[in-house]
Amino acid sequence: MIELSPQKYNRDITLLCPTCGGSDFASKSDTDEVIQCARCKRELTKDDLVKANTENVAEHADEMVRELTEDIDKELRRALSGNQFFKIK
Repeated sequence: MIELSPQKYNRDITLLCPTCGGSDFASKSDTDEVIQCARCKRELTKDDLVKANTENVAEHADEMVRELTEDIDKELRRALSGNQFFKIK
């Protein structure tokens, strides 16, 4: 049986202000869609902040895919080792 830990692939991604690169943001309430950078005071929506960090998020996603692919390959090789009906190249 192949066992992979989902916790291993969790990531915290720090979103950065597209103006100053700051990572601290404030909002007026939990339901407020507009946030403000604590450093430069730029206001933007949460969606705009995520869009501005698309490259950073994509890099983390690519890293997780690489790690998951490697781990699945290792687990399959381990699970099928010694099996005369399967050969993994």
